[in-house]
Amino acid sequence: MPLKFRNKLCTGCHLCELVCSAYHFGEFAPTRARIRVRNRPLEGQSEVMACFSCPDAPCIVACPQNAISRPGPRQPLFVDPKKCDGCGGDPACVPACPYGAMYFDTVTQYALACDLCGGDPQCVKYCYPGAVSFSNGKAPAAGAAQSNVHSPVEGEKTMTAKIAKSQALWQRAARVIPLGVNSNFRYWGEDKTLYVERAKGAYLWDVDGNRYIDYRLGFGPVILGHAYEEVDTRVSEAIRNGVVSALTSPLEVAVAEKIVAMCPGVEMVRLTNTGTEAVLHAVRVARAYTGREKIIKFEGQYHGMSDYVLFSTYTDIQAYGSRRSPIPVPSTSGIPRCVHDLVITLPFNDFEVLEATLRRAWHDVAAILIEPVLGNCASIEPLPGWLEFIRARCNEYGIVLIFDEVKTGFRIARGGAQEVYGVIPDLATYAKSLGNGYPIAAFGGRREVMEVVGVGVVCGGTYAGNALSVAAATATLDLLQSQPILETIATRGRRLQAGIKRIFEDAGIPVLITGHPAMFSFSIGVDRLTGQRDWARSDHAYYERLAEALIGRGVMPDPDPREPWFLSYSHSDADIDETLNVVEDAVREVKR
Repeated sequence: MPLKFRNKLCTGCHLCELVCSAYHFGEFAPTRARIRVRNRPLEGQSEVMACFSCPDAPCIVACPQNAISRPGPRQPLFVDPKKCDGCGGDPACVPACPYGAMYFDTVTQYALACDLCGGDPQCVKYCYPGAVSFSNGKAPAAGAAQSNVHSPVEGEKTMTAKIAKSQALWQRAARVIPLGVNSNFRYWGEDKTLYVERAKGAYLWDVDGNRYIDYRLGFGPVILGHAYEEVDTRVSEAIRNGVVSALTSPLEVAVAEKIVAMCPGVEMVRLTNTGTEAVLHAVRVARAYTGREKIIKFEGQYHGMSDYVLFSTYTDIQAYGSRRSPIPVPSTSGIPRCVHDLVITLPFNDFEVLEATLRRAWHDVAAILIEPVLGNCASIEPLPGWLEFIRARCNEYGIVLIFDEVKTGFRIARGGAQEVYGVIPDLATYAKSLGNGYPIAAFGGRREVMEVVGVGVVCGGTYAGNALSVAAATATLDLLQSQPILETIATRGRRLQAGIKRIFEDAGIPVLITGHPAMFSFSIGVDRLTGQRDWARSDHAYYERLAEALIGRGVMPDPDPREPWFLSYSHSDADIDETLNVVEDAVREVKR
């Protein structure tokens, strides 16, 4: 089996380099080791680099002398010194390795790769923090040196010490901010709420200096990576010319043109600031267009913080009543009683109940509002024919179909769910990935429907189309159109999905993976999910304990099992490998 590395545990002592070189060359010469430790002081950690025996082995492909081989998949590499000529001192295999694990020995003049020391790797034997191990969890060989050093993430007391600054900041924040946070979903508890110092690429660092591989990505907006240079540069250039002018800029027109070009069902579009605003405007337009007032939404779906849509989202499903006659349950106090009568909530993926409801109440229904993929309930996808069925019923009854693509838009495909499922709504809403984390949103759709805007229908906002946000959107959409960004994310997401599934299967724990590779979830103890009522039967308590263990080890999904795992273009293959190592460790420790 290949090696496994836990970079969070690496102390940068370089002992692995010493014992590796001594084993192979009989001398303590770190420069000749087949394993390397790269110190990363700016990120507050060290990184182990050695051969992971990756499936595609690009070093083998890159070698012009066919000097590199291996006996089988996931086996150690063999570099034939008789064939390797070092490529004249510039070996092709070295830059080809995605893990920085191929090295050129200037003494022997040929490339080096890990050979597992004949089955008794010295780095595993002598790494006292336990940062290097076998990928199958096998214990070191007999006689190996044992460590009394504990992982800095193990144990409640140690974890408390690791977030001492966050805890102190919560005490300070709670005096002036309700719950100490500016969004309820950022509050994890008095002793667990984290505060962020900075974020870059696929990582974020809390105020205590702990680094996390980030799979929350701000609840999905960060499609390229945190602090993505090309986007930030465009924003920096734009704000020098002013941010808000109460006039429309050429950049706003350019962003609108890009959205229309990328999204199949959008002929006209308006920009705004948040997903909440985009949905609010889309519902108003649908009511104005149809002359009706009620909307249909589906259980478990979240459409923002406005009163009209905050029903049957995070509530206990026991309050929902019968699936044949569901009760719209407000997700918060403070929603006027009169608003309740304007919302019809139904189970997702239930053809029969939707048909019966429309036959009874179609004449009151202005819009069917739907997340094509449940972005706030385990990324549950539509059953075959479900979206087509809704589209047909909307055509039949003159109802406006609104796709809430705040999470799926510009993430699961360039044209969002419309492109993936081939169903075109009358209106759609966008936000999140549209600006790679900058505050911008949009709503748009059929020209006939959108043209009611400005003709008795008001949609606007002081910061709509501000220079900062449209510059970010321009840069983000340019990159998404010109580079294989979403394809790369999907490839890595599939690797992560497959790896998680294998880990749970090996542990004998039933797991169900749902959603798209760029935005997916896994649920424990269920074999089928069609809606929130199914999801409610999954093992939430186990997931929450597992998520806490992952976060303690430097991998950050959302602690809420309803929230998807999001991937960005900055998540590397090495990040996926490290994540799977951590998931494997956490599953082994957290008992169900």
